[in-house]
Amino acid sequence: MSDINVISRVQKIIVDAASSSVSVVNTGPPGPRGYTGATGSTGLTGATGATGADGTIPAVIKNYVEIASADVTITVTEEVQITGGSFTAIPTRYYRVTYYEPILYGGGSNNYMKLRIRSTNLTGTERQMSTVLVGAVYTGAYTVSRVITGLSGTQNFVATAQSNSGTQQILRGTTSGQYGYLLVEDLGTP
Repeated sequence: MSDINVISRVQKIIVDAASSSVSVVNTGPPGPRGYTGATGSTGLTGATGATGADGTIPAVIKNYVEIASADVTITVTEEVQITGGSFTAIPTRYYRVTYYEPILYGGGSNNYMKLRIRSTNLTGTERQMSTVLVGAVYTGAYTVSRVITGLSGTQNFVATAQSNSGTQQILRGTTSGQYGYLLVEDLGTP
């Protein structure tokens, strides 16, 4: 299993909650093999994309799950925030897994919160972990991401949260347009 720390493509992810659609558009310099076009749009259940000059599909959404309900009881016991759907992985391809939360709240005091991406479930392999200092009032949006290769067969990921001490909160809401999400993208082969 190996990972990549730098990706040469910059992408913009557009989520339209009203139509349940997701669009991914390259907005930066050319990616691998000079591909610069849009990757196509997809619904939440699968993906097809435009092919690059060499016939590859640059970044294709394999799975996307969003959540709008807040969790106001995050304690020192790690808990699943979002359970992703499954997809079939190919060992030679690179997959970017991204976990996003709109607002972290320290519950009245500054504290640390651990956000993780794990394989399968709460006790699955930890793929990425980030510790963020959560403010007593509010801390803005936070993203945890990892690029992974060497996966094969049916895969799924979960996003988890855990307080360092005390009770903390992740605030989300449909009326405010603040959704947490777990996104898996197929980046192709190098």
